[in-house]
Amino acid sequence: MSLPGSIKANPQLERWIAFNADGTITVRTGKVEIGQGIKTAIAIIAAEELDVALSRIRVETADTRSSPEEGFTSGSMSIQDSGHAVRVAAATARQLLLVRAAEALGVDANTLSVDDGTISAATTNQQADYWELAGAQPLRMTISVPPPLKTVDAYTVTGSAVTRLDLPAKLTGEAAYVHDIRLPGMQHGRLIKPPTADSRLVDSSEDIGMPGVRIVRDGSFLGVVAPREADAVRAAERLALQCGWQSPPIPTPLQGVPDYLREHAKHSQRVVDGTPVAGDPVAPPLTPEAAQTIRARFYKPYTCHASMAPSAAVAQFDRDLLTIYSHSQGIGPLRSSLSQVLDLSVEQIHVKHVEGAGCYGHNGADDVTLDAALLAMACAPDPVAVKWSRSDEFGFEPFAPAMLSDMQASLDPSGHIVDWRHEVYSPSHIGRPRPGKGGTNLQSAWWLAEPHQPLPRAIVPRPEVCAHRNLQPIYTFADTYLVEHLVDAGPFRTSSFRGLGALGNVFAIECFIDELAVSAGIDPLTFR
Repeated sequence: MSLPGSIKANPQLERWIAFNADGTITVRTGKVEIGQGIKTAIAIIAAEELDVALSRIRVETADTRSSPEEGFTSGSMSIQDSGHAVRVAAATARQLLLVRAAEALGVDANTLSVDDGTISAATTNQQADYWELAGAQPLRMTISVPPPLKTVDAYTVTGSAVTRLDLPAKLTGEAAYVHDIRLPGMQHGRLIKPPTADSRLVDSSEDIGMPGVRIVRDGSFLGVVAPREADAVRAAERLALQCGWQSPPIPTPLQGVPDYLREHAKHSQRVVDGTPVAGDPVAPPLTPEAAQTIRARFYKPYTCHASMAPSAAVAQFDRDLLTIYSHSQGIGPLRSSLSQVLDLSVEQIHVKHVEGAGCYGHNGADDVTLDAALLAMACAPDPVAVKWSRSDEFGFEPFAPAMLSDMQASLDPSGHIVDWRHEVYSPSHIGRPRPGKGGTNLQSAWWLAEPHQPLPRAIVPRPEVCAHRNLQPIYTFADTYLVEHLVDAGPFRTSSFRGLGALGNVFAIECFIDELAVSAGIDPLTFR
């Protein structure tokens, strides 16, 4: 067994496991809880390898100050990546403490057993426990070799009935989400969003007649801050009525999107075995075996996340340190992006993940974090909480891209598919914030007096991502021609959404297979 990638990137054992004086164990993960149950799963994995009761485990999700850096929580990879890493870290800690116990007790490590963190020597009846052994000497070591892991038949926690660790607070109304955070002296902020993302603020009031309300403006970035949330909402509504905006025309009516996608393809590449290949695609001639050729067009519209609650964040800038509470799915890349926009070093930014309304993809969590940071820096040292309105969420969060599929297939006289062609047109499916030369994907940065530009989009030359995910059909055809066309713009900002291009592609493929079965006069299941 080789070491997991997350361990290779974060080999220090103390980044993953800590033994606390109260008899509990802190387990850290760079992944975040978005409703998928990762906190509970990580706790089970750690308890299993450490041979301790599940009740002893305290899971800390992503925190740029203490947790391992594991990038984005996406792609259903948390257990495969972080779960595997925690298993290795926990097994390493157990092995290290057994060695220490053997030295302290003067016995062979192979004669030791562990029960809920208590280590016993079978030959002498001596005992030690994890906490005294770890407290005497912190777990400062580099994980360089894979430790021995438990076999399935030795599991005692995995597979048992376990209550999810995150549910009690949510079910009883305790503070569970970033929306629930209350800090001393906390102010409440609201943004006055422009009519469109490309609009520019040309006129705004400096006084709305509400004492105690601060107006923050930087170019076309406009917000209010008030001691009470209701006052912030009312102030934002009042200020919005006194704003003048200059807006470019909307690029295309929504009913014209399919044609728009085809007409605005910026870059095209052939996809072979699930991966884009360099060079302009050239369609081969139809096979001479074709008895009939069928064509169809399928369209998937833009889709919004529509989370159960709008995005929110809390920020505080005090003594040159920006502390942020965010439900971002990638706090490390977010910190680097904030550093780029705010002209702060990454060491001056501390991002803590706190749960918010979940989504499987890129919603407004990162953008509202920058909103909160900008308002907090303008109102330092007061902490500022920002909650987007529902209209902010629907108007400005990244959408799942619309997709257009042009399909063509030829059947031989017996009804077999002998020529398959699928060309997909789509805006980019990747728009998460990440540090990049000459731009940022944090939206409010585009509106500042010294604006940043969005990062350029390109076809990603990796297998099964973006619009070419599941473009390769699961069926075997004699001749297959697949092309991804990247669309440069459109009426909405786009980014990651559950499954990326799989939804549009599989929908198009399977519907087209049904139509081909009808053309061949064969039952669809038999045809498949």
